[in-house]
Amino acid sequence: MQLFLINFILIISTLFCFVRADAITDAIHIKGLASSTADTIFASLNGTAYLNTSDLVSQVTAAIQGADSLMMSNISSPGVANITFNEAYFNYVDSVLYLADTVQRRGRLFHSELNQPVYQALQSLSSAVSMYGHDLTSQNIIQRNSTIRTLTTGSAIVRAQSAWANNQNYPGKREALEWTS
Repeated sequence: MQLFLINFILIISTLFCFVRADAITDAIHIKGLASSTADTIFASLNGTAYLNTSDLVSQVTAAIQGADSLMMSNISSPGVANITFNEAYFNYVDSVLYLADTVQRRGRLFHSELNQPVYQALQSLSSAVSMYGHDLTSQNIIQRNSTIRTLTTGSAIVRAQSAWANNQNYPGKREALEWTS
């Protein structure tokens, strides 16, 4: 009976390590995706009038939601927060902050994109970031102080949303009005 219990404990601890390894890999993948997306948007700041920003942001959102779903489906009981995952989480959050900053900067410049799809994509991104951070904290995979990083990221995304909600950022080509009599 004791051998069975020891084997059971070893199997469970191995599974938790496997889940954490997948979560770390997901965080690293999302960090790379968010950073490359932000780089693409940043490169467009000096001239590209049309860039499908909403699709780019939606890809990052889908990756975060996928990582969250995978993590939640693979965990049956809370784990123990560790330094390795916290570092991966902080790097992921920093990349999303960079993405939010570049989307905000793009929204403040003249652009040919419609504002509403980008605004909605940012809203979905904010929900995904919040849910992922909440789920990681509630499962005790990241430390509680990581919540501050999640809130900071949410605030940056809200600032980006406000840049795309501003009526002064007219979508489409500006044309001179002609009055005919």
